[in-house]
Amino acid sequence: MQLFRNKSMVTIVVGLVVTLAMIGFGFVPLYFGITDQSLALSEKRLDLALLQSQLKQSEQSDNESALKELDDDLNNYFIDRSEFLEFISTIEDLATEYAVAQTIELSEFPETEQLVFEHPINVMLSGRFDQVLGMVDEMENQGYYLNFETVNVSRGGSLPSIDSGDTTAIKLSLSGKSFWRQQP
Repeated sequence: MQLFRNKSMVTIVVGLVVTLAMIGFGFVPLYFGITDQSLALSEKRLDLALLQSQLKQSEQSDNESALKELDDDLNNYFIDRSEFLEFISTIEDLATEYAVAQTIELSEFPETEQLVFEHPINVMLSGRFDQVLGMVDEMENQGYYLNFETVNVSRGGSLPSIDSGDTTAIKLSLSGKSFWRQQP
């Protein structure tokens, strides 16, 4: 029985040694390999995040210049509050060029802190149809953003005739908004 016990003990000890050897030579290197792979994967993720961040910054700087150009174009549509007389003179010059009588109504500017604001405008034109239409077309091409919400056309009587052309006058009333900006 002693022999059986010794054999059992030897078998158990050999089994433990084999199990420990498997753990020591098999699982421990496998564990360190997995840990190394995990660290390498974490570094790759960090590199990828850094590259994505650099790409976003590069795209933002490219977009920033494009947005700056758009902002400059957009600012050109607003009339500077300091260029009030120039705006009125431009419309008067167009009226003279197209031989159209004009009246412009702009109320006082409100006191506002906003950099860009809208302001009501009324423009009344009278003259021959083709002249009034030409002036309206030219006003649209001036680059000012004017949003006319109401347009009224009526017969305006007759004009003195220099030639045998059309002497019928029309009256055109435009009411809407003009868009202004203040100097920051």
